[in-house]
Amino acid sequence: MARRATRGARRGATPAIEPRIRDEVGAIAVVAFAVLSAVALATDQGAVLVWWRSILFDLLGWAAFLVPLALAGIALELWFGFVRRETILPIVGVIVVVLALLGLTRHYVHDGVAGGYLGGALAQAAATLFGQIGAPIALAALLLVGVVIAANRTLADLLAPVWRRREALGGLKPGTLIPGGTATRFDRLPGEPADGPPLPLRINMPEPRPPKAAPAQRPVARGPSGPETDAQAERVPFAVSTAGLPSAAVAAEGVLHADPPERPWTLPSIDLLEEGNVARSGEGEVRRNARLIEETLAHFGIAATVAEVSVG
Repeated sequence: MARRATRGARRGATPAIEPRIRDEVGAIAVVAFAVLSAVALATDQGAVLVWWRSILFDLLGWAAFLVPLALAGIALELWFGFVRRETILPIVGVIVVVLALLGLTRHYVHDGVAGGYLGGALAQAAATLFGQIGAPIALAALLLVGVVIAANRTLADLLAPVWRRREALGGLKPGTLIPGGTATRFDRLPGEPADGPPLPLRINMPEPRPPKAAPAQRPVARGPSGPETDAQAERVPFAVSTAGLPSAAVAAEGVLHADPPERPWTLPSIDLLEEGNVARSGEGEVRRNARLIEETLAHFGIAATVAEVSVG
């Protein structure tokens, strides 16, 4: 009897709802809530929608128009589950940005609607802590913090694309001198006629030097014999005889066991410092190198022009 009662209880038990069915029902409800919120913000029909609209504007002010978008995002999360660990920081950053904007809006607009109660609370807290002048500064800093968190990048990384495109946005053009210091004129706007023709590239080539005369060879000291005649100077060189010298094996043995000779170290010849003509750059090569320098600097966003080159 006990077994039959247990089986009957199991047959009558209500089956549990699967998680995917529960998420589907929740997503449909949130989507309907988002659509109704959008209708409430656009019209003033229906007692429930009018009540909901007043709550949104009183609490969030102008940020009430973001509520349908936030609800739609929640519905997408229930359907597709796109929120991951790496998307948590951007969501937190967006929330911080919205709060900072609400506080700034309520600080500058005193109509009772902009910013809502939430923005008014933030603006009042910032004004109490930092004063009327320091409150917008603190809220602006909070806004920048939210932007950095949402983008997960530093301010330098965010401003880098704008800095690279500053020439297209009306910045310095190649060949424009920067005012102050070594500059003489301001940047010209696109299409504005130039003050004068561009300055030519000045190349300072080193002055050619006459070739140095070869140093005279020192005369070879001769023995006590008399001076040689022309016939004696043209004769075949004297051949050295190896008769009476030790054999190669004996000489090698002596070289291996002999102490190295002590030779004093002498300075190299001063002729090594003489300027050569092989590696001297010509005018064409100098102009190519100048153009290469300008193109390299322009690639890194630096507008510059080579005005003078001194070779040497």
